[in-house]
Amino acid sequence: DASATPVLVRDLLRLRRSLMAEILSMITGRLGPDATSMARKMARESWEQRTTTARYATADLDVLRSLVSSAKCLPALWMLNQMSGIYSDLAKSLGTTLAPPESYVAAWDGVLEALDQRDHDTALARLNQYLEGHDERLMALLELIQ
Repeated sequence: DASATPVLVRDLLRLRRSLMAEILSMITGRLGPDATSMARKMARESWEQRTTTARYATADLDVLRSLVSSAKCLPALWMLNQMSGIYSDLAKSLGTTLAPPESYVAAWDGVLEALDQRDHDTALARLNQYLEGHDERLMALLELIQ
């Protein structure tokens, strides 16, 4: 049912934001010394994959996955690994609609800068600001193609 698609996508995006926020809360004080430099590298690699939806979706999750690995937070890593299949399926069904906005790398840089300073509140605010903008844009595009 095509009318159910926007509701499903909106719910998945909301759950993704909640999960990412909770993971960020868990790992902020546990990151290793090179964690944010690796995540920055992963964000740039993700950006390079943005025209290939399935590769971008995997690379996008790898940014957070690299932070979680550095923090040695196995439950969060397990959750992200489980989520990757759902995220990949969503990416395939949405195609180029999922492409990130131009602010993608700058948004991650802002989150990672705050994490470098162990400023959880700012990191979370920046992540939420980016995800909310991205999700609003995605939902608007989805409604146009429905």
